Amino acid sequence: MNKFIKIFLTFAVLLIFSVACKDAATEPEQAAAESFSMKEIEVPEALTNSSNPKAISAKSQILVLNSLPTLYGAWFTVASGPESLAKVNDDRTYTWNSNGVAITMKYSDSGDEIFREIFISGNYGGQTHSNFKFLESRQKKDRSQGYFKIFDFSDGSETTSWVWTTSSDNVYSMNFLSDDGDKIEVNSNPDKSGTISQYENNVMISKTVWTANGTGEWWQYDNQGNVTDSGSWNPPA
Repeated sequence: MNKFIKIFLTFAVLLIFSVACKDAATEPEQAAAESFSMKEIEVPEALTNSSNPKAISAKSQILVLNSLPTLYGAWFTVASGPESLAKVNDDRTYTWNSNGVAITMKYSDSGDEIFREIFISGNYGGQTHSNFKFLESRQKKDRSQGYFKIFDFSDGSETTSWVWTTSSDNVYSMNFLSDDGDKIEVNSNPDKSGTISQYENNVMISKTVWTANGTGEWWQYDNQGNVTDSGSWNPPA
């Protein structure tokens, strides 16, 4: 989990950079670009209030999964009075400057979903970038499904992504994926019961399950898939 916290803190700094020079006023062109919004994973209140270490670990991972796309999503907020706006049908390209770095957002609205890309040009983090694609997102307007990708400044490869879907019986699933095989999978049911599984190098190392009333079970595994530890908890009194 330390790796995910590190990612959270690193890109929170990037968020501060991206919004530091933005004005609060809204231009007519700006209003046409809908704000990024992703459905969050919900858990029962009893799980939120639990003091069990495994319940706390599950809550912490879910907090990170819910928070990171929201933080990154601020990059999709067009600065007031962008320096340029190119529009072809429902496709738009916005460009503005923040602390000497040019930020370009490509935005496409197909009716039921929105596609966004963020490119940066200029000196940042000790590197000079030229139209470097930093973020990409595609989401349904009803927030039922989508993805969010982050690209590595050093080589342009995809380094981190979130993918979320909603099944026909309203089970909301979110996968957090990194380029080294680390992964977190969450399934959230309509009654707020759910599961969270964590992988390292594509091997599951832990799984936690909770019910709508806040009880839970957990398992830890070795790299051969054998259970090495397990336990359960009850909701707080």
